[in-house]
Amino acid sequence: MKLSVLKASCLLASAGILSAVSAQAATYNFGTLTPAPNTQTIFDNPGSISDALDFTISSLNPNASLSGVTLTLPSPVGGNIYNITGFSGVIDDSLLNPVGTLSLVGSNYVFTGALTPGNYSLNISGVADGSSGGVYFVSMAAAPVPEASAALSAIAGLGLLALVARRHREI
Repeated sequence: MKLSVLKASCLLASAGILSAVSAQAATYNFGTLTPAPNTQTIFDNPGSISDALDFTISSLNPNASLSGVTLTLPSPVGGNIYNITGFSGVIDDSLLNPVGTLSLVGSNYVFTGALTPGNYSLNISGVADGSSGGVYFVSMAAAPVPEASAALSAIAGLGLLALVARRHREI
């Protein structure tokens, strides 16, 4: 009887250890993006990670577009306490179609493409292999994209100002 209790205890302990390092999935809601960056720090326990960062670009402003996503993986700190390897990020639309990926630029992963109004999910994957897991910093913002007609009007206005200035110099 004592042996079977010991075996059961060992099995439960090993199951707990395995679950601590198994795959983990978390969903974070960034809400409706605005021009002001929404910044969050995300910690993951050791093991495979599969995080979904959900966000919306408002349909109330049809000229809004994702102006940028920046993810920063800090350098391993204090003897590799927090670290993520095999890091990747893919942006999916509401139908789970991939519409963009994050690219490594310097020490940051960035997405600078344009997305139309709608619901999206930035799916992060990798392995949190630091002794305490992994950490990354996320910053997202959406800003209005000028309409072509507004840009043309601005150029035409500058052209008229240049013409008036030239005429003024000739007089």
